[in-house]
Amino acid sequence: MDMLPDLAAQAHAGAAHIPPVPGTLLQGMPSQQQQQPVPAHGGFQALQPSHQHPSQQQQYQHHQHQHHHIQGYPPASSHGPPTNTGSPSSSSVSSATVGTAAVAAATTTAASPSAAPAGRLGHVLHTMQQTGFHAWGFVIYRGCAYGDEAAWQRFVAHMKEEVHGALHATPRLPGGGGHDMSGRQLAPYLEWTVIEDPSLEGASKETVRRHFAAWSAARTPQRDGPGADGPFIESHVPRFMYCVYVDRRCLRTLAAFDDWLRLDRNGPMQYLACVIIDKNCPEHGEGDAGMVPVDGCERYYTGWMYAHAGSLPELYNTLGHQRLISGPNNYARPPRIYPGHLYGASVPP
Repeated sequence: MDMLPDLAAQAHAGAAHIPPVPGTLLQGMPSQQQQQPVPAHGGFQALQPSHQHPSQQQQYQHHQHQHHHIQGYPPASSHGPPTNTGSPSSSSVSSATVGTAAVAAATTTAASPSAAPAGRLGHVLHTMQQTGFHAWGFVIYRGCAYGDEAAWQRFVAHMKEEVHGALHATPRLPGGGGHDMSGRQLAPYLEWTVIEDPSLEGASKETVRRHFAAWSAARTPQRDGPGADGPFIESHVPRFMYCVYVDRRCLRTLAAFDDWLRLDRNGPMQYLACVIIDKNCPEHGEGDAGMVPVDGCERYYTGWMYAHAGSLPELYNTLGHQRLISGPNNYARPPRIYPGHLYGASVPP
C-alpha cells in the first residue's frame, strides 16, 4: 500500500513562501498533507456542485478587511504530540504528525466497488478521497470571555476532550462488520482553527455568518492546504459550509459541565454547548413561519442550532451530504440542543 508522505518538514519550510494576508495574523496554522492523484473508485457517485447563488463567493468580500487573530490550538495532550506554535507565520500539525497512511488505508477500504462509506465518519473519508483535501473540522469563532482567559481555555480543553473521546470510540458496525475505526483514522487530520477578535465579543449569529462566508470564499492552498481550491470544496466540505460559534450562553454551560465531570459523569447528562451556523442560510431563516421568535427569526429554520461539543465529529460527517435543515434528527430548533433535543434537552437562558 502506498504511504502518504510526511510533509511536516516541508510545510514548515514552505511557510516562508506564503504571501501575507493584510490585516490578518496567522499563528500556529496546521499543516496539510500534500495532495496526491486520487484514482477513480467504483461504487460512488461523482461529486456534483450543490445549488447556491453564483455570487456566493463574492457576496461578502468587503468584510475581508476585518482584523482577526487565527489561532491554531494544539491537540489534547493524550492524543498526540504538542504542535509547533512558533512564529506567527509558521505552520503546524494540529492533532498528530501527518505521516501515517490513515487516509490512504481508510479510503481504500471505504472505496471498494461494492461498499458504501463505512463507519460514523465514512462520508468524511469519502470526500477526502474524492477531493484530495485532507483537512477537516469546523472553524471555531470565539465570541465571549475575552476578559476571562482561564474560562475560555477550560472551555476549549473540554471541547477537545469531548471531540477526541468521540473519535477514539470504536463502536461495533451494524451487521457484525467489526468495529468502527473511522474516527481513529481521521483523528490525525483534525484541525483546530479558532478565530479570535475582541470585536466579536457578543456578536450576532448573522455577523459571524458574514465573517465566515468571507473567510470561506478566501480559501487557498497556501492558507488551507493542498486541494483547498478544488471545484467542489465549498459545496461539499463542511469546513467551508458551517462554522462553530461559542457565545456567552454557550460559556454558561461550562459550570454545570465541570460539575458533571467531577461526578464522573454520573447523573443527568450535561451538555457543553456550542453553536453551529449555516453559511448558506438566508438572513431571515427558512421553512414555516409563525414559530416562537429566536433572535427575531420566526421561521422554523433559524440557520443555526446548539450542539454538544462531543457531537461535532458526527455532525461534520452528516453535513457533508445533508443540510442541517434536512430533518428533525439533524436540526434542533433553539433553545433545544443536539442531540439531546430528541429527549427535550435545551440550553439554559
